Amino acid sequence: PVVSRVRTPIGRRGIYAVRIGADSRGEANGICQKLHGVGGACLVVRNR
Repeated sequence: PVVSRVRTPIGRRGIYAVRIGADSRGEANGICQKLHGVGGACLVVRNR
């Protein structure tokens, strides 16, 4: 996984973004559901 700090608008703290590779969209959605289950937030996007 790749972890990076992302800046947010002035007056807010930065957030951390993680990029995790998956072999399929279904696998990525499964990882996302697990993160949601423990209170995290995620978004599945296609590689460019």
